[in-house]
Order: sequence, then structure tokens, then C-alpha cells
Amino acid sequence: MKRTLAFLVAAAGIILTHNVRAQESVCDLFSHLETSDGQQLVVTGDLIISKDVTILGAADCDNHYTSALSDSQRIWPTALLLHPSTAVNPVQLRQIQNAAAEADRLRSQGGGVSATAIFSGRLRLSTTGDIPAEVEFDSFENLKVEALPDAASLEIIPICALFQNLSSWKGKRLAVRGEFVSTMEGWWIAGNCQGTFVTDGYRWPVGISLGVPAYHSRETAELYQAKWPAVSKGENLKGMPDVIKTLTFVGTLRLRSDYRVTCVPSGTYRAFGYGHQGGAAAELIVESIRDFDLAPRSDGTGLFNSIQHGCYRRLRLSLRPSHLSSLVARLCGMARSRPRVSNLRGWSESCYTSYFGEIIWGPSGGERSGHQWTLQIRPPPNVSLVHSGRHRL
Repeated sequence: MKRTLAFLVAAAGIILTHNVRAQESVCDLFSHLETSDGQQLVVTGDLIISKDVTILGAADCDNHYTSALSDSQRIWPTALLLHPSTAVNPVQLRQIQNAAAEADRLRSQGGGVSATAIFSGRLRLSTTGDIPAEVEFDSFENLKVEALPDAASLEIIPICALFQNLSSWKGKRLAVRGEFVSTMEGWWIAGNCQGTFVTDGYRWPVGISLGVPAYHSRETAELYQAKWPAVSKGENLKGMPDVIKTLTFVGTLRLRSDYRVTCVPSGTYRAFGYGHQGGAAAELIVESIRDFDLAPRSDGTGLFNSIQHGCYRRLRLSLRPSHLSSLVARLCGMARSRPRVSNLRGWSESCYTSYFGEIIWGPSGGERSGHQWTLQIRPPPNVSLVHSGRHRL
């Protein structure tokens, strides 16, 4: 009898092992989301909760779930929609309702909210909405809803100071101040200085891509959308061309664990960072924006207005003259006269131009790397690699 009972207990343990996986984070889950469809799981992450929505997500995550479209692929938010099953007891249902009310109360007071929890339930892929999967949960534990420390209490760090020891700020909440720059590809904050962040002989430009959490979706946008502040100084310059916009951005800093510099088939070097084409060394998950100052540009010249010829068929391009310099690799013939701003789009496409960070020359005199530097909030697309160098933080 005892042997039979022991066998049944062991068999039950095997069944549970196959049907219920060990606890994992939302970010880790998204590395194999499709194969987890229909499974019972225990998952933890950032809880985005209000009276209207309950989502478990990952703010900082490089794992993505993609699905094929007619001519491309869709990258889905790193988020799971949560629904209670009939097995959830009334006490826990009230806890969820109270947590939602508390989160809404904190937001109504203008504060930031941090919430986390561990949920146990069954995963179902569901790509009809804006969230790729849902969990019908049976229970949860360690539910916490807290107010973030007041952003005004954070020390404001100039971006040039930040880049003197960039790696030490990985994953930390901070307030960073610098010049705001935007293009059709996105937004970033930049500084007129030389940083010390170097990987594989490549000195990264002093610029941070401005992004959103990986769980960002239509469902969460209203809860975590940074509001643009009114102008604090230089109100009389509003609407004027060629004005320096300086702001303070509050958020969590993302840095990669593995940076690599690659040579692509076109013969140019690219670096794998953040923003458009991966050209920024870091990304700030923006929480709030403040201290908006306007100032006239001292040299009176504008974007893309200074181009100087360099060596090895290169040009030097300044995003603002004598500031934010980047090397431009010129892969085809081009007239030596300065291109007009209106012609830059066609010039870039026809000449396969890419913007470069600073090349660091080694003892042998050989250049190591370079990269295109613009901005977007989505991860860079994959590129075919010829060879690469890696740098691990």
C-alpha cells in the first residue's frame, strides 16, 4: 500500500512538473512565448493596473514576440493581458480592485506609480488586439503598489557628466538634462562634449535615445504618457527657427549587456545600440519631462549647415555647427558643394550615407568602427553581418 501511494505521489509530481513551469519573468517568457501557448505558468513582472485595465509587462526587455504581416513583421508589446478565472477567491478579487483604485489615486495626484506581482494561470495567445497574449490567472502573490519618489527630488545630471561614467547608471532612475533633438525617425537628448563610452575602439556620440517601456501599447499609453511642459525660459523664442531646446528628462536608463560593432555588406560599420539604426549608446524610458528652456543658437547656423571634407572619402557633418560632430562615410561620388537641407533626403538615399560616431585609432593606425546616428523608439532592425567585434559591460 505504501509503495502504491509513493508511486502515485511521484506520478503526480511528474505531471505537475510537465504542466506547471517554474516562475519566470515576462521578459524571459517572451523569448519563447509562442511555444508557451496553452501552458500553465507562474510569471512575474511590472504590473500596469487601473480600473480599466490589468496588464503584466516588462519595461526593459530585448526579447520580442513577432508575427508576420503581408510585407513585414509586427513587433508586439512585451505585455500580457490579465483576466481572473472562476477559481480566484473573493478576497484576492478585492485586493486587485483595491490595487487598481490605489494606482489611480496616485496618478491623480501627479505622482509616478510602481506596481509588481506574481501571477499563476494559463497562457493563451491572442493577437486580435494590441496585446499578443493573455493569462487567465487562478491566483497571485506579492502584489505591491507604491508611489515612486518625487521626480523633483532627483539630482539633475547634465548629459555630458552622465557620459563620463555611463555604465554605472544602467537600470537606474535618473533626471538627465541636455539639448532635445528630433527628426522623422524619433527623439533624443544630446550634449556638446566628448564622452568616455568606448566599445571596440568606437567612441559613442553623447546622445540618448528617448523611448517608451517595452510594454507600451494602446491600452497603457494613457497611463504612462509623458506630458510636454510649458516653456520655463525663453518664451519669446517660441516658433523661431534654429533655437536650442534644453529639457530635463526623468526615466530609467537602458544599456545593453553586449555591445558590438559590425561591418555590413555595403562596406560601412554599424554599432548595435538604441534608437534608429541602433546609433545611440543608451535609451531612456521616459517617465516625465520638465524645465523647458529656449535659447538662441550662438553661431546663427542651422541643422546640417556645416560640412567639412575629411580623409578616406569622408565628410564631417555637424548636427549643429561646431557641436555634436559625426563622421559621414561617403560611398559614392558627390559634388563638393554643400548640399541644401531640402536635398539631404535624396542625397542620403543615393549615396548610401551613414552618420558616424568618432573613430578611435589604435596603435596600428587602423580605424575600428563607425555608425549611423539618428533616433527612433523601436529596437533597430536586424542586419546581415560580415564580421563583428563585441564589448560586454
